[in-house]
Amino acid sequence: MRKNVEFFPELAGIRALAALVVVFYHLMQEVPSLSGSANLTLRWMSVAVTHDYITVDVFFVLSGFLITALLLRDQRKPYFFHNFYWRRVLRIVPVFFLALGLFWWVVPNSGWYIVLCLLLVANFSIRLGAPMASPIWTLCIEEQFYFFWPQIVRRCKPRTIAWVAFWLTVFSTVLRPLVQVFHHGVINRLYTPYRLDGLGLGAMAACFYMAPDELGEKMTRIVKALGSRVLLTLAIVAFLVLPSFPALVYQETISISLTSYLTFRFIYSVMRGRKFRFLTVTPLLFLASISYGIYMYHSFVMHYFDVRYGVPDVQRPWAFAGRGLLILAITIAASTVSLYLIEKPAQHLRPLVLKRPANMHEAVVTQIHPEETGSDQINTGSRRSSVIS
Repeated sequence: MRKNVEFFPELAGIRALAALVVVFYHLMQEVPSLSGSANLTLRWMSVAVTHDYITVDVFFVLSGFLITALLLRDQRKPYFFHNFYWRRVLRIVPVFFLALGLFWWVVPNSGWYIVLCLLLVANFSIRLGAPMASPIWTLCIEEQFYFFWPQIVRRCKPRTIAWVAFWLTVFSTVLRPLVQVFHHGVINRLYTPYRLDGLGLGAMAACFYMAPDELGEKMTRIVKALGSRVLLTLAIVAFLVLPSFPALVYQETISISLTSYLTFRFIYSVMRGRKFRFLTVTPLLFLASISYGIYMYHSFVMHYFDVRYGVPDVQRPWAFAGRGLLILAITIAASTVSLYLIEKPAQHLRPLVLKRPANMHEAVVTQIHPEETGSDQINTGSRRSSVIS
C-alpha cells in the first residue's frame, strides 16, 4: 500500500476544463434550439451543447479516485472517521452554506428545497415535493456516497474494495437502460442509483493506484482491460458520433457511461506516467483552485443577468459571446474572493479539529488548491510527492 498520494496536476487541469464546460452549457441552455439555424457557427454550438454530459460525470470519477485514495492512505490510522468527515466539512460546508443563502435570496418559495439541501437529498427534490434544481444536486450524490463508502474502505482489503466499486459500476450502468425500458424511455438523472458508475470507476482506479499488488489476478485483468487502447479508441469514436443521433432513446445513459469511462481512462494514463502538459499550465491550475466556486456560483451570476437584461439574443453572436465572457469573468472574480476569504481560511482550521498522532506535520494539500507548507512538500519535476486531503 502506498503511504502517500501524489498530486497530479493533470487531474486539476481536467477539473478546471470541466468547470468551464458547465458554465458554457448553462449559458447555451438559455437559448432555443439552434440545430435548425442557417448559421454554421450556431449549428456547431448546438452540437456542442449536446455534449453537456462531459461535465458532471468527470467530477464524479475524479472525486471517487481522490477520496478513495485518501481513505486507503489513512485506512489503518487512528481517528479515521473523525479526520475524514472533518476534512469534508471544512472543504464543502462554507461554500455550500453561502450557495444556499444565495439560492434562498434569489429564488422565491425555496424554503423546502433549502431543507432538502441541508439534508443532502436535494437530488430527489422533485420526488419530495420541491420541483427545483441547482448545482447542489451533484454534491448531494457525492455526500450520500461518502456516508457509507468510508465504512467499506475501513473494514475491507483493497481487493474487496475494488470489487465493490466494480459491482457498483455495473449496477448503475445496467440500471439506467433497464429503467428506461420499463418507464417509457425516461429516467431522472439526478437520482443517486443512476450515477454510481462514475464514483465506482474512480474508486477502482484509486485501488489500482494505491495497492496494485493486492487486487488479485482477476481484478487486475479487469482494470488493465479497461485501460486498453482498443477500448479507448472505440469509446472516443462513440463519444464523438453520439450527438449526431439526438433522437436516440438511450443517448443520455450511453453518454454517462462513456464520459465516466473516458475519465477513468484518463486517470489510468496519468497514473502510468503519461503527461498532458497543456493541462498543467498555470492558468488552468488556478482555475482548478477555484473550480468549486465556479461550479456553485455561476448560476447566480447568470440569473442576475437574466433578471436585469432579459434572455440573451443568440442571433447577435458577438453580443451573446460578450455577455458570456462577462458572466465568466464575474464568476471567476467571485470564486477567487471565495477561495481567499472563505475556502482557504476554512482549511487553516484543520490543526484545530483534526487528530493526527501519527503525523503531526501533515501538509494541507488538495487536488483542488495545493498549498505549500515548506518541508512537507518534496518537488519531483512537474509533480509533487505529497498528501492529498
